[in-house]
Amino acid sequence: MSINFDKPVKGAGSQIAVDDTLNFTAFVSAFDEENNLLGTFSTPGTSSLALDNSAVFLGITSDKADISRLVFRTSENNRAFAINTLSIASVPEPTCILGILGVLGLGLISKKVRSNIK
Repeated sequence: MSINFDKPVKGAGSQIAVDDTLNFTAFVSAFDEENNLLGTFSTPGTSSLALDNSAVFLGITSDKADISRLVFRTSENNRAFAINTLSIASVPEPTCILGILGVLGLGLISKKVRSNIK
């Protein structure tokens, strides 16, 4: 299962389970915009029909937003598998960062003005 991002992200992951197979190994691989492999990770997992949120979580993070595609797979080639909600760690938009810095700056100026009035 391949997931492509419109804009590169810093990290992403999901719970993963295999149908009709109790024990398996889950794999996730991350690729950049040029389709270069950034890394592959794996973990053992177990499947449960109880739908109790016990599926193993598998994800990847990076120091910078360079993950453009994730590929999930399992050791069970002839079995269906599924992922739960995809968790994504993205980078804030520059305008958001400027807004936060502006509010902090106004707060510091306001504090200085009040201390000078006393």
